[in-house]
Amino acid sequence: MSKPRKADGYIRVSRRAGREGESFIAPEVQRKKIADWAKLHEVEIVQWWEEIDQSGAKLERPMFQQALARCEAGETGGIIVARLDRFARSAVDALSSIRRLTDAGARLVSVEDNFDGSTPMGRFAIGILTLIAELELERIKGGWEIAVSEAVGRGIHISAKPPTGYTRDEEGRLRRDEPAASVIAKAFRKRATGASWAELARFLEEHDVYPPAGNKYWSKAGVSALIKNPVYLGQARSGKVVKEGAHEPLVTRAEFDAAQATKKSVFRPRDGSLASQAMLGGLARCAGCGHTLKITGNTDRKSGGRYPVYYCVGRYATGPCPARANVRRSRGLGSRARARPVREQPEAALAAR
Repeated sequence: MSKPRKADGYIRVSRRAGREGESFIAPEVQRKKIADWAKLHEVEIVQWWEEIDQSGAKLERPMFQQALARCEAGETGGIIVARLDRFARSAVDALSSIRRLTDAGARLVSVEDNFDGSTPMGRFAIGILTLIAELELERIKGGWEIAVSEAVGRGIHISAKPPTGYTRDEEGRLRRDEPAASVIAKAFRKRATGASWAELARFLEEHDVYPPAGNKYWSKAGVSALIKNPVYLGQARSGKVVKEGAHEPLVTRAEFDAAQATKKSVFRPRDGSLASQAMLGGLARCAGCGHTLKITGNTDRKSGGRYPVYYCVGRYATGPCPARANVRRSRGLGSRARARPVREQPEAALAAR
């Protein structure tokens, strides 16, 4: 691979204030080292980037990302730094960025480390860096798994936000949060008696009980996830790590199991011909809200044959659909699908060909 003759110079200082000694490389010193190397190797510095008060442990540095983007766009041939730790402090971050440069046909040069990713020794060093990064990832993963296991063992439920119906105390454990907790318990009982996801969504919204993210609407998927979440049995969990009795349950085991027993049949074609009729799955969208149509099945009264029906769920985290679509694809229609609206909303009917 020929070495690019143009490159960007990248300068980074974590904190300017109060820094001195050998570990500190002032911006002007970094610039001189880069400029001297470029002159010696007949490389033109076409763009300088100087980031002050930016930690090397932070990958999403604005100027750093712009320099990488320029390499990927072919606007420059690589990045030159005074020292490798100016590029990144983490082996994992350094490797991911070097791979972006390599994929773009660009090079990374570190002056003090005598590192040039375009040379045979540079590529060898990248191989070593790959092994170091893998070890670092394994160490991080192992430490995280141990920390999670210990936290769950203490009764802490691992989640970004506490589940609806709970709040967290100072120690991180879940505590019952009224009145939402009682509403959640009623939702389980309503589901056990046959309430649909849409009915439960309306029920929760009417009682001002909302998803953990703070949305003002419940999607059917969101309600389904709530009803299937064993945290409401008092479990603290993260993946396969589970602790029973970690916090106060909102429902009994009998109520939880009864809510899971209600299932709606879905369309599963039993032969190739039926499967071919449902080829718009994942493609057809509702004209009312733009969401992908779901598929269920129906039986033709005259022929007894099964055919798919595409329909809009109607409820999403962004709000209810203003005009739900319902598309019927029956046997004997050739390549056409007949569309009809849900209830009185003809503008939502979506024709699929």
